[in-house]
Amino acid sequence: MATLTVRYLDSNGLLLNIGPTGARSWVFRYRSRTTGKHRDKGLGSPSVVTLAEARRKADVCRKLLDRGVCHSSRF
Repeated sequence: MATLTVRYLDSNGLLLNIGPTGARSWVFRYRSRTTGKHRDKGLGSPSVVTLAEARRKADVCRKLLDRGVCHSSRF
């Protein structure tokens, strides 16, 4: 069994994380404009959230960031 988290990139910051236990989750990864650090926003488990839904959620997050909405205040 792997001891690291594996990340598969879909597009535009959408990732599928697979943890050491096999747990899977969709994650939107972006860079904070204030700190310059990478931030992750969980979008749900693939058993609940389809790829199409995860892509739509990532698009919403990206649009909020483009409008300057802080990650902690809206999503």
